[in-house]
Amino acid sequence: MKFFVILPIIFLPLVFVAGNKLSKKETDTEVAAINKILGSTYKKHDVKVPAKLDDALLARRLYLKAAGRIPTHEELSSYLGNSSKDKKNQLINQLVESSAFDSQMFNWWADLLRLQTRMRGGNQIGAGQLYVHWVKEQVQDNVPFDEMAFNLITAEGYPWENGAVGYYLRDAGMPLDNMSNTTQIFLGTQMVCAQCHNHPFDRWTQMEYYQMASYTYGVNSSKGGDIQSKIRKHFEKQTKGLSSKDKQKKVQSKEGQALRRSVQEMLRPLRYGATHTNRKLTLPHDYQYDDGKPKSLVSPSPIFDNPISEKEGESKVHAYGEWMTNSENPRFTKVIANRMWKKVFGRGLVEPVDDWRDDTTASIPELLEHLEKLMVRVDYDLKEFQRVLFQVKAFEHAAPDYIPNIETPYYFEAPVLERMSAEQIWDSLVALSIPDSD
Repeated sequence: MKFFVILPIIFLPLVFVAGNKLSKKETDTEVAAINKILGSTYKKHDVKVPAKLDDALLARRLYLKAAGRIPTHEELSSYLGNSSKDKKNQLINQLVESSAFDSQMFNWWADLLRLQTRMRGGNQIGAGQLYVHWVKEQVQDNVPFDEMAFNLITAEGYPWENGAVGYYLRDAGMPLDNMSNTTQIFLGTQMVCAQCHNHPFDRWTQMEYYQMASYTYGVNSSKGGDIQSKIRKHFEKQTKGLSSKDKQKKVQSKEGQALRRSVQEMLRPLRYGATHTNRKLTLPHDYQYDDGKPKSLVSPSPIFDNPISEKEGESKVHAYGEWMTNSENPRFTKVIANRMWKKVFGRGLVEPVDDWRDDTTASIPELLEHLEKLMVRVDYDLKEFQRVLFQVKAFEHAAPDYIPNIETPYYFEAPVLERMSAEQIWDSLVALSIPDSD
């Protein structure tokens, strides 16, 4: 006989976020500003600008970048047959509002967040799928990047209540690692080496690592302790007054074993979720630096100069999330603007995109500064941000006939030549095989 538990399904109203869509005039102004910066860069560095792509290749590039697949025969024929002077922008607007755009953006997020449908050996019933579903909903609703990041960092509850808790369940039992993943994803800063010792190649100390980690160290990936305690007390009450021998008989009987298995099966889904606790972080037992003693308590402190201010009644996790996603954070906006530029042009203004340091310099500093401001102007709407980038003149140019060296500045006379990703190949094959595949 099998016992099943029916978990409560909570239906939440869908919230559609419009973001901050630019008017045509505003978009044209932004595109012109980027074109001007690139044009000045070409002159300054004597860059040879490649020829423009023909319409067929440009359409293919747009479909791969915005829809994650090549165009079908019908789609390409329709574009080539369009006599409008504005047909490129018409196609851009069509693609960024398509379900195919949402699909490829989900793939981008899945890589960034290391999504898994099965987590922690499969014991977290459905947690991985619920996390994936949550990310898909955020993409479909075009939730701004800063809001989505904040919701991930501050997530709490059960997976069926809030799929964002998958962000912590993905790294269950590894709260220190989760912090270094957070800084690498959202701040482009690799601190993982400082978990065990002062960073050998960057300025981060082990103390700074622990101070940063203490903001979210109290996020526990286990829940349901109160329920388990109540059930344990209930069983103790049922066996009260029995001798030790009779208690053992009751527990080992077929009925007792079946009941125990059923209770375990019912409780299993209730064991996993994110709970914000007051758990304190202490330095490791073998801490060897003069700025702290082994096993001493660590006070939370951010890694950059802009302070984290905790409001009265607000948890330190929420204060940490607000600090992380604030436009005043020295790296948060720059990092996502650079990631989006790489997504469209195949290479970041800063490379690697997730290893920024104090001496990091963009290949075109003026352009990165402009993109940072643009990201704030569109309220972190990644769809709108990409819509602007697709209209930049350099996007129409043929890829250079050389592969830029990662140690040499690239001035973006065109997108770099890239292999199709596994997802692009698969979705292209599907689009060629199945009508209305999107």
